[in-house]
Amino acid sequence: MDNNIYDTEKQLEKYIKNNADGQILVLSSELKLFYLKTIVNSQYISENIKKFYFESIINFEQYIYSISEPNLTTDIDSILFKLMEGYVIALYKGKFFAIPEASKRENRGLYELTTEASFEGGTESFVEETNLNLNLVRKYYRNSNLVVSSYTVGTLANSKLSILYDSKLVNQDILKTLVERVENIDIPVIQSLNELQQILWQHQLLIPKLMVTQRPDRAIKNLTLGKILLFLDGTPTVLILPVCFHDFLTTVDDTYLLPIPASFIIALRYFGLILSLILPAAYVAVTAYNPEIVKVQLALSITSSRNGVPYPAFIEVGIMLLLMEFLVEASLRLPKSIGQAATTVGGLILGQAAIQANLVSNIMIMIIATVAISNFTIPVTSMNLTVRVSKYIMLILACFAGTAGIYMGFFYMSLYIFSIKTFNTEYFNPIDKLSFKKLKSFINKGDKS
Repeated sequence: MDNNIYDTEKQLEKYIKNNADGQILVLSSELKLFYLKTIVNSQYISENIKKFYFESIINFEQYIYSISEPNLTTDIDSILFKLMEGYVIALYKGKFFAIPEASKRENRGLYELTTEASFEGGTESFVEETNLNLNLVRKYYRNSNLVVSSYTVGTLANSKLSILYDSKLVNQDILKTLVERVENIDIPVIQSLNELQQILWQHQLLIPKLMVTQRPDRAIKNLTLGKILLFLDGTPTVLILPVCFHDFLTTVDDTYLLPIPASFIIALRYFGLILSLILPAAYVAVTAYNPEIVKVQLALSITSSRNGVPYPAFIEVGIMLLLMEFLVEASLRLPKSIGQAATTVGGLILGQAAIQANLVSNIMIMIIATVAISNFTIPVTSMNLTVRVSKYIMLILACFAGTAGIYMGFFYMSLYIFSIKTFNTEYFNPIDKLSFKKLKSFINKGDKS
């Protein structure tokens, strides 16, 4: 065998063995097949390669020339690119052949996104079957540096966990730490990635430190940034790590839109987060403790709207916030056919009845509606829930200390977020995100100069 072919074969074998979905099929001393199981139709191999090879009624050498692409070089990069496209690479009598018809592309028309809607992004979504998810990732990320590693988690359930990363871009220290934590998992059963992330990163009480998404385009974008993807059998999502706070406030649309509209929408989400966090607490602080910090006309307007309300402002706010939470939870749990209508009508009736009964003020309804809308501008569910809970912490502080309590809560919350690290990566570093180099890259998208 030619030395070039021999070297290429060894490199190809090494690549296949480094990927959990790689397969080497040795049919004889003169025929080997190399392919990726997640993007190749195994039935085609059985019916159109193995069957014809072991039957002597045809000339297999002529047959393999007829089904393969001509002029395949021995260059390993060219061969790996064909492999990424779902080709079967055959080594027959010292020559490489690329067989294209074996490629498998799953039809995912039935699996549309139910969350994380996008203006321009695709509507395909990850599903519960890991092999289908790997097929989708390889379909859009045709790079020979993509590595798939497979592990088993859960001492009783033995669920399949797949780890994907770009070997040239990934941080090896983070990868090593992750693998060690995965191998040390000693839990009977793990049924979701949200459960897995709490095991991988303990003491996640309120603020999420890892991110889960259904979107393939978001997952692939993070692969190009050197991040790691985790797929777990039975879950239609992918776990991304490491992530920072800013990742929870961005969407794939931010890369599709023009720079100025994208920047405006990102700023709008941050403003919505702050508004949702402090507006109920600010209402209590202004009404009960510090009316002097607003204009006299506004203070009088708030006071007049509360005429007839029989209890303090913080009880009024608490009642309306809890009613809003009940409506949101009901909309999630009710069947889709009636959930939206029931909660919309319920919200209108409750709000109007509460005003007429003098249980809450008119301005309180406006504040609750603003909080609800601004809360839903946060695109990632885990961070959305964090903000929904955090506003109660701010509300309690405002009840005891007024505006001073809001300042104190905001200060300590910011201090805590700045102190967080995920896999030795800064969780919140606005200076890094506002660097001139990254800002220029964001504005001049695709500019290589």
